[in-house]
Amino acid sequence: MTTTTHHRVLMSDVDLVQVNFTRMFLWMDHGFTQLLHDLGHPSSTLLRQGWSTPVVDSHCNHLRPVTLDDEFTLVSQVIEVGRSSFVVGHDFIDATGLFARGECRHVWIRTHPRHTALPVPDWLRQAHLPRETAPSTNGGPGHRTP
Repeated sequence: MTTTTHHRVLMSDVDLVQVNFTRMFLWMDHGFTQLLHDLGHPSSTLLRQGWSTPVVDSHCNHLRPVTLDDEFTLVSQVIEVGRSSFVVGHDFIDATGLFARGECRHVWIRTHPRHTALPVPDWLRQAHLPRETAPSTNGGPGHRTP
């Protein structure tokens, strides 16, 4: 399953040259939040139930610049699942193609009585999709591809 969100680069996203690198991580968080929602397990519900998915490693490779008023699609999907961790891949795509690619490794934890890593649940394992099969074009906000 993939989740697609649409974005426009705003004035608050750029510095004097191009998109500020920190904004990429905010957009990846947006994609991850939408992915959980689309899977039927929104972050708010997971937190109320005592679960969390902290990020333990993240990076983003910028292949070319984007800047003010550019529009793009972010495709987010679970690309790897381990015992207690999983990786969400994020592909940033504009009208001319892929311009950035990021990944965040999350750990599935129980928050009470103390933070404890546990096996990734089946519903998240079943969402795994090899990155090569990700669509590179649009859908609507929150668009899902099973």
